[in-house]
Amino acid sequence: LRPTQALRETQQELNSARDRLRAVESQLSTDQRAVSRTENQYRDQLNERNTLLLTVYQAVDKVAGADKRKASTSEPPKPFSNFPIFHDRLLERLKGINQLHMLFERRTKELEERFVDQLQTLKRQQESRNSQVDRFEASLKMALESQKQWRQRVQQKTLELEQAKSEVSSLQAQLRHSSNPNASPDPNATSPVRPAWAEATTQARLRTAEAKVATLERRLAATQEQLREAETRLSEQRTKYGVAEGKWEARVRELEQRVRAAEEKVKRERQGAKERVAELE
Repeated sequence: LRPTQALRETQQELNSARDRLRAVESQLSTDQRAVSRTENQYRDQLNERNTLLLTVYQAVDKVAGADKRKASTSEPPKPFSNFPIFHDRLLERLKGINQLHMLFERRTKELEERFVDQLQTLKRQQESRNSQVDRFEASLKMALESQKQWRQRVQQKTLELEQAKSEVSSLQAQLRHSSNPNASPDPNATSPVRPAWAEATTQARLRTAEAKVATLERRLAATQEQLREAETRLSEQRTKYGVAEGKWEARVRELEQRVRAAEEKVKRERQGAKERVAELE
């Protein structure tokens, strides 16, 4: 009985071991399938990552420009074949993009500062021009007032000269009448004989009037000369004002063109930076 019982126990243990072996094999098969699925998922994710990294590298390389340090015949690194080299090269290109961005920011700041400086210069020149215009206007006003005064003086001197000439003509007529009493328009009329002192007085008045006329003529000539000089100065002031106005307008147009060019340059560089950032995204 003992050998038979031992045989049965051995068979039972063998069957139990076979059951455990089948369970272990089933679990192993399940684990292998799970590992295979995990490997496939990891491989797909790795391919997606490498494809994405390669796309990013190509975009960065396009934005940053050609790498001058590498040979023209060398192939760009790929993450599938040599990831460490690809990683280093990608970091280098990203640093280049960062430096390009910093350079763009610095140049933009310089252009903005230059633009602000030009505006400040334009404002200062505008203030200087306004002050200059005020001085020119004051000079023109003074010249016009001086011209008006000299014309009034000329008119006054002309009137005085005409009065003096009229007085001289009257005195000359009196002298002719006194020296030729028979020259009366009425032949039947009798002219009284004037005394000698009256004739001497008339001659003295005539000489005084003639001297006054000569003096007035000289003063009138001097006044007319001063009037011409005042008009000449006024014309020169107007010419200077016109020349200064023309120069200032040309300067303003030049500064406006330079400011517009600076604005366009800033806009172009900003637009270029936005396009490059959009390409990176």
